[in-house]
Amino acid sequence: MLPSSFKAVENTHAWAKIKKFGFYFLFSYYFLYAFPQVFDGIIPFVDGILGHYYSAQDSFVSFVGEAIFKLGYHEPNYNSGSGDQVFFYIRQVVFLLLALLSALIWFLIAKKYSSHNKLYEILRIYLRYFLGAILLSYGFAKVFPSQMPPLTPIQLTQPYGHFSPMGIAWAFMGSSPAFQVFTGVLEVLSGLLLLFRKTTTLGALLAVIVLMGVVVFNFCYDIPVKINSTNYLFIAVFLLLNARKSLVNLFFFHQETKPETSIELFMGKKQRITAIVFKYSYIAYLLFVFTTDAYSFYFDEVKQRSQHPLYGVYDVGIFIRNNDTIPMLKGDTSVWNKIVLSYPKVLSVRDMKDSLQRFPIIDFDSAKYAVKFLTNPSDTTHISTLYYHKSQGGQMELIGNVGRDSVFIKAYLIEQEKYLILNRGFHWISEKPFNK
Repeated sequence: MLPSSFKAVENTHAWAKIKKFGFYFLFSYYFLYAFPQVFDGIIPFVDGILGHYYSAQDSFVSFVGEAIFKLGYHEPNYNSGSGDQVFFYIRQVVFLLLALLSALIWFLIAKKYSSHNKLYEILRIYLRYFLGAILLSYGFAKVFPSQMPPLTPIQLTQPYGHFSPMGIAWAFMGSSPAFQVFTGVLEVLSGLLLLFRKTTTLGALLAVIVLMGVVVFNFCYDIPVKINSTNYLFIAVFLLLNARKSLVNLFFFHQETKPETSIELFMGKKQRITAIVFKYSYIAYLLFVFTTDAYSFYFDEVKQRSQHPLYGVYDVGIFIRNNDTIPMLKGDTSVWNKIVLSYPKVLSVRDMKDSLQRFPIIDFDSAKYAVKFLTNPSDTTHISTLYYHKSQGGQMELIGNVGRDSVFIKAYLIEQEKYLILNRGFHWISEKPFNK
């Protein structure tokens, strides 16, 4: 006896020409955009093949950008964190044009087919798993609040007016881990619902709501995931359209709705069992990968940053260079105003103009109380070294050299609890708004 989710009624109605052409376009476009991402990392020997496919795709897009659109040769930088590079805009246009061409050819050579119900069901299933995996990956990165980590000392010392719109968005989300976890739970829930046939409509409805917020957030705060998030929203809308009549009858006419029918793809018992085993194995794989990755990143990376022995913000009181006490004059970029240690491998300082200078740390020796860093990242021959002594009261003294200059610096730790955004907390009762 099959579960009700596998029972299907074949829709034998012929499709209108516009529907057929639209399906050909969507199938071609989503094949180019989303295939074969749900298989990445699952079968080891397939990864090499997929790598060649992606490489060929990138080369073709770069060629089109240079030869046809005259935008020069662009290569994607997948490690930049930006999905709105010139290359990706070119790729988006190429995908749309190729999908349009494919739909036209398909429409001309497939006139004898009145409908494509099974192919439509295959597309829906693939996009359900594709979008479900995307939502799970982003969701777990928020459930373990690491996508927008807690406010760093750098952010705490940065004037609000010097934040970028994206910086404000990240600080806003990072300042309230509870809110970030809430948004992550919604993404995880919608992703899980999409992975099951019976709950696809509910999952798509929730995904549309969640992704509308994400898209607006990305556009309004200039977050460079605008192309992908918009595509994800359109996929959620596409998945929801299958239940459009039932939703309209339910929400607008308060009429009884009928259960959705689906197409039987696997006819034999062995095929159905194989499909079920693969489905639940894949779901288990997704949950394992995304939860373990998010968990390990949060506890091994994000939480460990604050365990650094010098983590925090230090207000410089005395700055002596080459045996001369340098006055702390506003606007002097050669004098350190604050020492800001947010990441173990970066020494950051704010000068008297509030500009941030970052020096890569090449060695931190807690036994010798020494920090070795580069004042010029392109010049690895000149290494600066500062020896530190930190008292229990938070006072820190640094002596050594910065570049060619000898320095002695006395600084004082600013307790993070003194920052209002960290110490305000939650209040059930407020006699008046505390809006500062």
